[in-house]
Amino acid sequence: FNYTAMGDTVNLASRLEGANKFYGTVILASESVRQAVGDEYVWREVDLVRVVGRDQPVRLFAPQANTPASPDAEALRARFSEALATYRAGQFNQALALFDAMADRDAIAAAFAERLRGWIANGPPQPWDGITNLESK
Repeated sequence: FNYTAMGDTVNLASRLEGANKFYGTVILASESVRQAVGDEYVWREVDLVRVVGRDQPVRLFAPQANTPASPDAEALRARFSEALATYRAGQFNQALALFDAMADRDAIAAAFAERLRGWIANGPPQPWDGITNLESK
């Protein structure tokens, strides 16, 4: 017998697995997975995206080990959160400066900085609604 998993949940999981290449991550989880896992991990919000095959946006999170919080890790999470809010507000030059300040030690920030450089040079997606559209699988 050959078995195949099918359905919306499997499709979304496949899209999120593919999205790792856009963020320099290994694991991305949807908000529903984050809630189901609970407090075993510290979660960092990564982005709000529309994946291929879905109209509703999905909030992405990356897990981090639940170790005693270092001041550096907490500060990075806070700075990233500020940069993400600036990005969503469409303040791309300011967001680029914030992401660039973290890019040397954070792959996700580096991915955002690269994306923003392209948008600033070639024009951002229009209309901007704060949601990243992932066009490929």
